[in-house]
Amino acid sequence: MISSIYRLGPVQPTSNSVAARRNAVAYQEAWLLHGLACIKPDTIEDDWLQRHLINEMEKRYGKRAGA
Repeated sequence: MISSIYRLGPVQPTSNSVAARRNAVAYQEAWLLHGLACIKPDTIEDDWLQRHLINEMEKRYGKRAGA
């Protein structure tokens, strides 16, 4: 059986600004409701802090593919 979602037809792709706003809201809810932090290292402007975050995540979870 095919999902009924396909009957809705084609949709317009989400603009970057809309997607960024949705992501920001989702990240905030994840933090407030679950204590889950979603941080992209390249969004941190402080070089020392960015390196520290990357080092800690690599220590816990291993290196990212392509990084």
